[in-house]
Amino acid sequence: EFDPLSVTTRFQVRDGVYWEIYMVQGSPYLTMKYEQTSPVITAFSIFTDIECPTEKEDQISAICSRISPPPKMSTAHITYFEGVRFLLRTQEGNTWILFSSKPIVLSWDTDYKRIINTVGAFSGILRLAFIPPEKYAEE
Repeated sequence: EFDPLSVTTRFQVRDGVYWEIYMVQGSPYLTMKYEQTSPVITAFSIFTDIECPTEKEDQISAICSRISPPPKMSTAHITYFEGVRFLLRTQEGNTWILFSSKPIVLSWDTDYKRIINTVGAFSGILRLAFIPPEKYAEE
């Protein structure tokens, strides 16, 4: 689907299993809808950290936590998070915020550092937004 200011693209895996991305001109974020799929976020560079911020640290109300590995998924270099809001930091000093429409479990390979996976199939909305550096906050 498309109109003069937006486009919706659907990637069909099989009946009832798909993901869509909504791209809107001028939008400060990307919105993706998933139906029984396992989203993967891959950075062009590397992720240096995933955080569950507090209101005092970043003025963002966050609902997430670092969790123990799910059963039979324990690996020394994998870190797990569960929640609905996450800060993703890159080696260039960029920060992104990931919103989820419902609680999701993420796994991050802290050795490879480029990929964040979901644990299990997900049905819901993910929204990814860039947070401008503080040096631009007052402009």
